[in-house]
Amino acid sequence: MALSGAPASANRRVSRLTLKSSPVPVQLSLKKNGPPRKLVGFEMTGRGIARHGYPVLIHDERVGEVTSGTYAPFLQKNIGLCYVPAARAAVGTELAIDIRERKVPARVVPTPFYKRPDKSAPTPATTVTTT
Repeated sequence: MALSGAPASANRRVSRLTLKSSPVPVQLSLKKNGPPRKLVGFEMTGRGIARHGYPVLIHDERVGEVTSGTYAPFLQKNIGLCYVPAARAAVGTELAIDIRERKVPARVVPTPFYKRPDKSAPTPATTVTTT
């Protein structure tokens, strides 16, 4: 039994009905306009590693925040993720990351940063030719 005295399944049924029958105005706005900000991948074009919490700038205006950043040895680049307004989330958008009062240039790139090659695709060395 649930704390209210009704069985747990009845409580779940009521909460499902309530959520489905009365959408919150914020949810309607999100469905109509899309999310106000987007999580995008970036690569540093200048020297520096972006870390969690560093401000993201476009034209000296703070537009977002870094969620994570590090050096990627397999790409030999400094990469990271950050939130930016959805209107400015296009691939190729130039950003600046404020690293200890220094603006370091970066660029929005597609994610995932690295995609493993397909093992089932034939490589030139393994193709068989028949004569």
